[in-house]
Amino acid sequence: MEKKKTAIVTIITAILILTITTPLIAQNPTPAMLATPQQTTTTSKQATIPPQDATPWWSTTFKYRVQVNVTNNAEVSATIPVDVYINFTELGAACYKDSLRVQFWNGTGWLPEPGLPYQLWNTTLSGNNIAATTITFYANVTAHSTTTYYIYFSDSSVGQVSFTPQVSFNQQGNTITVTGTNYKAYIYNNNYGGKIFECYNTFYEGNWSMLPFSYNNNPRFSSGGRTYSTGGQPSSFSYNYTSGPLFVMVSSSVPFRSGSTTLNTYANITYRFFEWGWICETTTFFGETLTISSYISCGYSFDPGIMPKLKASGYSEYVDLTGLRQYRVGPVKWFCVLNDNYGMAAGIVDIKTPEFNVVSPSSIEWVFMVANGSSGENLYRRTLTTGIQVNSSSRIGECYAFYVWNGTQGSGPFEAFAEAIKGCSVSVGSAEERFYTLRVHAEDLNSWPLSGALITVNATDGTHLIDKVSDQDGNARFYLYEGSYKVTVAWNETHDGTTYQTYRKTVDASLTGDTELTVELDIVNLICHVIYPSGSNFPYINVTVTGSELITSGITDATGQVHFRLPAGTYSLSLYESGELREVNGSNSVTVELNNANTPLSVVLNCTTYITPPTVTNILVVNGTLLTFTWTPYELRLKVQWKYENGTYVDRNENSTYYLQYRVA
Repeated sequence: MEKKKTAIVTIITAILILTITTPLIAQNPTPAMLATPQQTTTTSKQATIPPQDATPWWSTTFKYRVQVNVTNNAEVSATIPVDVYINFTELGAACYKDSLRVQFWNGTGWLPEPGLPYQLWNTTLSGNNIAATTITFYANVTAHSTTTYYIYFSDSSVGQVSFTPQVSFNQQGNTITVTGTNYKAYIYNNNYGGKIFECYNTFYEGNWSMLPFSYNNNPRFSSGGRTYSTGGQPSSFSYNYTSGPLFVMVSSSVPFRSGSTTLNTYANITYRFFEWGWICETTTFFGETLTISSYISCGYSFDPGIMPKLKASGYSEYVDLTGLRQYRVGPVKWFCVLNDNYGMAAGIVDIKTPEFNVVSPSSIEWVFMVANGSSGENLYRRTLTTGIQVNSSSRIGECYAFYVWNGTQGSGPFEAFAEAIKGCSVSVGSAEERFYTLRVHAEDLNSWPLSGALITVNATDGTHLIDKVSDQDGNARFYLYEGSYKVTVAWNETHDGTTYQTYRKTVDASLTGDTELTVELDIVNLICHVIYPSGSNFPYINVTVTGSELITSGITDATGQVHFRLPAGTYSLSLYESGELREVNGSNSVTVELNNANTPLSVVLNCTTYITPPTVTNILVVNGTLLTFTWTPYELRLKVQWKYENGTYVDRNENSTYYLQYRVA
């Protein structure tokens, strides 16, 4: 039985009977209740104000912006070029030429002026405005995430911007040279179809290509026992290297020839040379009815055996090409060859799946190939489908990126680039019109912030627009369009859940830019500190402030202080304990004068009468509860009696360890 009782003692609850000398908390005098403003954030005419959770406006110099979301569905992170086509006419927002900027918000700030480098192409002008254009810039994308960029523009001149070119262009006679980070590409404007005929690689320290660099003058096809290719002089040739810093654009149009026969079928070839390599878009437009047995494109020739390792999408390991005369890579998204000892490396990734618009068949099978021999190392794409029927409305197109990097790093840099550019999608939002930031600061006449103030913005005709509550620093932020508004600040004098007064002020605000507005309510600060005659703090006693009628009432905190905000004037201060008036500084009340000059004012109130009879308080303590007592400055007489769960009292003489297990500090 003794052991059983001891076990029960370790889980019992105890009744602590405290005999204390303490004042009781007073009841508040009941004030006349005033109207309380609604303490919520609301919008009643959302169409007349911008979304309040919008990204801040970068620069109010620009009247419009368009949100561009770049979504990366791949497992990798990379920096890739993105093309964003915008038709400003359809957006209904005029875009003055040279007014575009590309910006990025990182959550706390924008990029420094002028933002990201960009380049315009495929542009249609309407007078001094851009009707439509494609904007290219680099996006930093992370795996399985969406990165948001903003394109800012205006309907008038905001000054022209310039960026440092990332690729260089040089023309001497008929030869054009484009220089990137790890390559030089040479183009004849009157031969080789206007395509790259030779290429220099930084790591090879020489021209890594056979002549011509464009394998077998592709694109090329076989029909009726003859092979037609796109070598020789192009029928047209153009280049553009002045419109921006990211790339040099070189375009040509070349007919298909076989010996002395020239078809009415031709290929349009456009290179965009970037610092890392180039994007090539090739479209073959057929002008005759033909049956094609084989079509070859996307082909390049290198010196024999210089890049013996191959990696492709879906491959877990490298393929050693040494000794292989021909290797079928397959219909993969990307592939690359490299020399990890010397650094030569080249990769090809389809930006778009090859397009076939032919009479028949309904689908065409194609593969990437690598052919090795004494004449060179050749990469190309070819069709496996034979008997392709075409006519004058048929076309075959492709768009791919050719990437050059340091092969001693392995295939990793290209794989990240290829997966990201292949898995990237771009969406363009509607045009947003410029809005401004209105920051309202609510304070009293002592310049102390008013937290929890209700700040209301109305139109000048009184139409309610939006409410917000000021933060602990008295601030609230609004996004508003250009125009005039009425701003009202309302602040409640509230104590212990009761509002005694509501103070308001309405001011005019005219927004022509970002604006800081301070609204000062006509109230000052009074801090009352109640003490016992001994000088110690008197917590939880009621302080009532009256003028000609009841103004406000509050309970002191644990340090004996309570804070009031009141209009300037003369007030009487009284103390109440348990609903009974107590003496303060030897009388029933104390008079104070509040004005701008003497506030914030702190007054000490000495409570000279108070409750002294002892009271008995029962406190339920569950194992380990910590007792604290802050309600009196005087000593406590503490009596403790422990009970078992069955209600019987513990005999303290049974076991002295009970005192150690249930010690009260």
